[in-house]
Amino acid sequence: MPSLLSSALTRRQDILVFAGEDFTVGIPMAPLLDLSKIARVRADLAGFVDRHGLHLRWKTGALNLRSQVNEKASRIFVHLPTRVPAVAA
Repeated sequence: MPSLLSSALTRRQDILVFAGEDFTVGIPMAPLLDLSKIARVRADLAGFVDRHGLHLRWKTGALNLRSQVNEKASRIFVHLPTRVPAVAA
């Protein structure tokens, strides 16, 4: 998460769009830019994306950012890899 927050964010008014195989969510960058300051000092920050938004977790807390639409905002896309089913040997 810290590397994503430090490399993909551009401007507060932009949207970070995660595109998966069966969903796309847009998260405003303003709260992510604020979180990026925390991420630099929190080694335990983790997160995941699903059809509802971006979910961040750390030892003492959590934050769920829901997808939002803003047609006027610039977008930065992060394409998520396709899931590969696990096969037992």
